[in-house]
Amino acid sequence: MFNIYESGKQLSFDELIKVKDCVARVECSGSEGYWVEIARWSYDKRKWCRWAFDKYFDLDEANWICDKLNSVWNSINASIFHSLENYES
Repeated sequence: MFNIYESGKQLSFDELIKVKDCVARVECSGSEGYWVEIARWSYDKRKWCRWAFDKYFDLDEANWICDKLNSVWNSINASIFHSLENYES
């Protein structure tokens, strides 16, 4: 389940792939495991903002999830997300 930063709600993978204007990236969590971070385009702010995340302990699984999301969204892997402002709806 992917956690939405601002609302605390969760989305399944199947729900997440239906959301538009997103890009995914795998990042090392800094301790154990990996984050699949989702950035979403904010039309109000005219920039990418952090939107959702999920944690994985297997790098291959995290990369597969990221690649699958980006292929569905027709996006490319982007730069580091943790410095992005949070998305607000």
